[in-house]
Amino acid sequence: MASLVRFHYGENNINTGPLKQIPEICVDHFFGDDLNSSVFFLSHAHTDHLVGLETNEFVRRLNQPGVQLYCHPITPILLGSFERYLGGPQGIEKLVAQRKIIPVDASVPFKIRIPRVPVALEVTVTLLPAGHCPGSVMFLFETSKFRILHTGDFRLTLDDLKTMSQLHAEKDKPKPLDHLYVDTTFCSHSANLFPNRKEVLYEAIEHLRNWISLSDMHIVHISFSAKFAHEYILLELHKTLNQKIHVTPERRAIYQHIPDVYNCVTLNNQTQLHLCGDKACVENGNAITWRLSSMWYTSRAKADRRNVSWNGKTVMLCYSMHSSLEEIAQTIDYLKPRIVTPLVLPIKSQVSEIHEAIKSYTTHEFRFEDYRSTRDVFGDGDVPDAPCPIEQDATDIGDAMDVDEDDADETDTNTASQSTVEGSPEPKRKKLDEDSKLIWQFKFSPSPRSKSSQGSSDDSQNANNSQELDSDGF
Repeated sequence: MASLVRFHYGENNINTGPLKQIPEICVDHFFGDDLNSSVFFLSHAHTDHLVGLETNEFVRRLNQPGVQLYCHPITPILLGSFERYLGGPQGIEKLVAQRKIIPVDASVPFKIRIPRVPVALEVTVTLLPAGHCPGSVMFLFETSKFRILHTGDFRLTLDDLKTMSQLHAEKDKPKPLDHLYVDTTFCSHSANLFPNRKEVLYEAIEHLRNWISLSDMHIVHISFSAKFAHEYILLELHKTLNQKIHVTPERRAIYQHIPDVYNCVTLNNQTQLHLCGDKACVENGNAITWRLSSMWYTSRAKADRRNVSWNGKTVMLCYSMHSSLEEIAQTIDYLKPRIVTPLVLPIKSQVSEIHEAIKSYTTHEFRFEDYRSTRDVFGDGDVPDAPCPIEQDATDIGDAMDVDEDDADETDTNTASQSTVEGSPEPKRKKLDEDSKLIWQFKFSPSPRSKSSQGSSDDSQNANNSQELDSDGF
């Protein structure tokens, strides 16, 4: 296939796809030659990491024996809010039931076996919190010969890394790392340093507290930088201000599977905090808008940067979901990888500039490798308008997962009869709203750190298959 002009929403993700050392493993890109892999990993449910999941080709590949997609348990829930990926929520639910999508808790190592001649390759995989958005994880791949860390999108400090025992041979002594695939979204001198997110949030909450105390008609509209991105702040707003956040029925139906967040939101539009996106519900009030972003921060001269900035009735918060250049450099200096590969090409940058920026902030010597920046991608014209059809029959899992094959039939679903074969009309999906009876039957294994949550008075009931955010909100 000839290389295409990169204009798709995943165009800047330059080194996602098959791992160099283990091409059977593919991360965060699911199109073209990526389908030669047999074990797929999805770091989180943001669209630039979902390239290919809307195609029939990937679903056909996933339904073949021995092929799976691994992710954090929250990710299929968020992914199901999009119609176009993997057949929509009903298709995703069925794929989870068939153990073609495998939800895995963070920090719990598991083994996969990859068939090779003459000897199969055994890989120990651990998902680690990435601090980017709900369900976002890094992937640690370990074999008898090498160790690879793939960060996906991440925002972590050095202190965060030091708490991850799976990265360490002993306290403060990281395991030898052969290859680091690292998020380089803000790998530029203009983004060398970001303020701590908790400090930004607490400062902004004090401004917000003063605003809503003026009257019941002083309203705050919260604007996320992505569909699901900053749910952690909802927890903090609810805890600090003792008010719930107004959301749409569709968003609340997704949040019911994440009790920590579900207990912070409401359909009652009389609250002063809104994440509903509906201007009508705040038009009679004195409203300001909270925008969580970091691009405005990096575009300013350093002397003019503020953690929280007021611009009329818009309040800008420097709340970056990606590591700064300094945090990236600290990650490299601490983990000391032999090879570093950038995952993202910053806007208006060259790969050589990424290398130069990292080297100017690090003391560790490493080899810099960029080996997929010219790979094939597809454009918007290649994306189907409708969810892809899902095959009727479950397929055998095979050797790629270290579990009993009987587990594949353990989970029942109500949606198998609604699936379609290629070429037939697509199933009509019931609207995902407050009256919907569509309940996710994922039956996820509860996280060892999960705690039960009680619903609030205006909540109907929590779904049985809920997941909680980690203590840091991601």
